[in-house]
Amino acid sequence: MIRRRYSDVEIIDAIRKGEETSGMIEYLYNKHLPKIVQYIRKNNGTREQAFDIFQDALLSLCIEIKKNRYKQEYELGGFLFQICKNKWINEAKKLQKMLVSDQTPEITYEQTALDIVLSAEKQSMVQQALSQIGEKCQQLLIYSTFHRLSMKEICAKMGFSTENAAKTQNYKCKQKLLEVIKRNPVLYETFSKS
Repeated sequence: MIRRRYSDVEIIDAIRKGEETSGMIEYLYNKHLPKIVQYIRKNNGTREQAFDIFQDALLSLCIEIKKNRYKQEYELGGFLFQICKNKWINEAKKLQKMLVSDQTPEITYEQTALDIVLSAEKQSMVQQALSQIGEKCQQLLIYSTFHRLSMKEICAKMGFSTENAAKTQNYKCKQKLLEVIKRNPVLYETFSKS
């Protein structure tokens, strides 16, 4: 059986007009779901979680298109992948928070700047490296990198006078962390492979 291919324009127009889209949705599943499953499984998720994320992302995509918030300058598959990626990151954060005991004052790390979910071993190494850069730098990097707070939010939480001051300090802290990693052969080797 030959499956019909649809262009991004055809899919977007059909969704905007409220036309029958079941064949198009099936096409999107067949074309893009395997990439999403691969990404989520690579980042400690399951096939079932990937399927759920993909379904949610398709719904979000349809809503964005119907509300005319989708810009056709983006490739539909790339936009769908980004929605899935963001939803998985949020889901991973929720799952990570459920795993952390209330009695253990551990810092949770859901995502590094290299955009990967860390293993327990790497988490320990990151904690070790962060402990060597000072408490203020450590907190700043946790807010900016792991919690993805804006510089405005960081200013409010940490008392910086301006967003530019927070950005400058964030850069300096990242440089400090990189120096710690470079000085430690085990850390350097681990993160240079990532």
